[in-house]
Amino acid sequence: MNETETISCSEAAQRLGIGRAVAYRLARSGVIPALRLGKQLRVPVAALEEMLRNPKPLRYQERERGVRRAQ
Repeated sequence: MNETETISCSEAAQRLGIGRAVAYRLARSGVIPALRLGKQLRVPVAALEEMLRNPKPLRYQERERGVRRAQ
């Protein structure tokens, strides 16, 4: 199976079993690795798979309040 190198945030959301809006918020905050190409946010498949293989624990604030935007 030949897989594309990047997928849309919507496709990433489907793979992760989360909503589209949540996926966009996580991508903008840096939790989901993403690239901005013009107006699109694209998720590199290899980076997404690596993130799933090696999850990082959420900090206390992220667990309690939801993910905060990167500044």
